[in-house]
Amino acid sequence: MLATSVVAGTGCAARGPSAETTAALSNAGALVRQGCFLCLQEAVSILEKQVSGPPAPPATVTARLVEARILEGLRQRELGIDSSVAFARARELAGALSAPRPGGRHRSGGPQGASEGIDYTALLDLADLVSGDPMAPVFGTRALPYPQWQARVKSLSETLANAIPSSRLATYVALSAACEDRQMREALDAGAIAKAHPDTPLLTWRVATCALGPDESVAALAEQDLRWHEALWYLGRRQLATSRDVRRAAELFARAAVGLPDAPAVLLSLAGAQQALRQLEPALATYDRLLAISPTARPALLGRVICLTHLGRHHEAVATATTMIDLGTFLVGDARYWRGWNHYQLGSLAAAEADAEQALRLMSNTNAFTLAGVVKYELTKLDESEERLTRAREMDSANCQAIWYLGLVHTARRDWVAGASDFTTAVSCYTQAAATARAELEALDRSTGPPETRASARAEHEATMKSSELRAAQSAYNAAHCLVRTGNPSGALHYLAIAADHPGMKAQAERLRTTLPVPH
Repeated sequence: MLATSVVAGTGCAARGPSAETTAALSNAGALVRQGCFLCLQEAVSILEKQVSGPPAPPATVTARLVEARILEGLRQRELGIDSSVAFARARELAGALSAPRPGGRHRSGGPQGASEGIDYTALLDLADLVSGDPMAPVFGTRALPYPQWQARVKSLSETLANAIPSSRLATYVALSAACEDRQMREALDAGAIAKAHPDTPLLTWRVATCALGPDESVAALAEQDLRWHEALWYLGRRQLATSRDVRRAAELFARAAVGLPDAPAVLLSLAGAQQALRQLEPALATYDRLLAISPTARPALLGRVICLTHLGRHHEAVATATTMIDLGTFLVGDARYWRGWNHYQLGSLAAAEADAEQALRLMSNTNAFTLAGVVKYELTKLDESEERLTRAREMDSANCQAIWYLGLVHTARRDWVAGASDFTTAVSCYTQAAATARAELEALDRSTGPPETRASARAEHEATMKSSELRAAQSAYNAAHCLVRTGNPSGALHYLAIAADHPGMKAQAERLRTTLPVPH
């Protein structure tokens, strides 16, 4: 392991750094202390110019650049940006900093914050174990299984124990690693960190985003320095986690994306919020921006598939889902589900069946079982359809589609009693779904927000309300039909009255009613 501790005394008088170097160090140090991503990038730019020699730069400059590069790399990981260049450069510089000078002395040293006396090899090894902010989207996986990862983090943290209290770099790295483990995170002392590093926004950020500090401290960063775009991103995620205010979150994500247009994690958050607000075209455009930067980002590919699906662009959705499946590893079950759903919409039942069944092998939820059951019904594989739809209904009693299709399966078998039970349940289910959509519309009328956002939400809720009202009426008609077959005309008349209340089912309901005996 390389040692980089300071060795005092060179045997001759050393010239101090030039005024230009001193000014550069001061400026870069202030930027690193401030700690925003753009600040760190600017500090790196300043310091890289200082080391671009000849002559060889002072060790203080190199040490400061190592610090800036490591912090830049960690922030890149928090934002989903490729950090390989930053960390490769940090290791290169650390090696040069550790190289012995004539007489066996090492180059090192520097002011507080430049990590005097730190074991850079251990520090960089610890930084390599940090995958990113726990709240950030996952763009990769840990290189080690969790038990080995945890043991390695603890071992390296112990190696750096003497440096961590005083060095902001060692503190940031150790804090970033600890944040990814609940047990280690709970053992952290935020007060001690703040006391050791007062007025250091860099660490104010890391403490707060590790769930150890108040959101107000992050808001203050954004208010005091407009370069803190990642603070807006964090506050947007907190809006989703606390108040679930998607519109406010989307506004914050959009502002963050202006300042950090190439940060995949920011773009993914923005696209997800746009998608949740049913702003499908803007969401698709944002996903495509992200994929231009990170073509294999599975969450973005999945978001793209879902947007294309809801926009009715089924062939494109199939193509993107196929890309995900070919990539493998992450979210393959979701990709299978959505490709199967789009194949079903295109009438490719064999392909839909294959994907739906593969999805069930990779994940288990009510939607996956519903799709598989619906496709099996369309292929008249009634036993398999019933099995899958029953599982879907067991997982979610409010899954109206599963209930509806179970009714179709039972009536296809001429099991009128079971069919009547299914369809009467479906009436209640769809009636409740329509009522929920109606309540959402009323809430939307009372809300404020951008007109285009409200218009999109209104269109979605109106479509849900209308389709649910129609399906409730169709379910009532089918229930009546089954009840007639079971010899219960009075029960059938009740459900025919419900069906007749909908303009789309009135004529059919009246025709069936005329075939029934008039009750006395």
